[in-house]
Amino acid sequence: MCMKMTASALSCMLSATAIAALLISVITFQQTVRAAEFHVSPGGDDASPGTEERPFATLEMARDRMRGLRDGNGALPEGGVTVWVHGGVYMRTGPFLLSAEDSGTEKVPIVYRAVPGEKVRLVGGKLINPKNWKPLSEAARKRVHPNVNPDAVLELDVEREGLV
Repeated sequence: MCMKMTASALSCMLSATAIAALLISVITFQQTVRAAEFHVSPGGDDASPGTEERPFATLEMARDRMRGLRDGNGALPEGGVTVWVHGGVYMRTGPFLLSAEDSGTEKVPIVYRAVPGEKVRLVGGKLINPKNWKPLSEAARKRVHPNVNPDAVLELDVEREGLV
């Protein structure tokens, strides 16, 4: 069954459709810009903007940039903040410090999350070259317990390694 429409009715119908499409676009745009995301990668650079293509190198930079998103009242963007941590080894020389200002809420969460399918390792130690371990000196061999084979024990110059 075919209906005849006047030009005025057709114009109103098209205008209503265009307005609905515009509203859907605005709502979708608002939802996507409200939440903030940062990316961190071992190969990143803290001078970068923290995007997926140009990630930060450190969790600290992502944390500091997230802190900078708060408005004058201390509120975060609606939808919260997600810090995507890309796979790799992150060598830590100290703790990753978070405080009350780094907390979100149930409605405005702050989430640090590994990128799905990528393995993230935070290593809090110092890498020591295995070649720096040496057989015991004669003086050290004399201090080994009699039930311990001194040939099975190695020593490391901890001062040279910067461990003291």
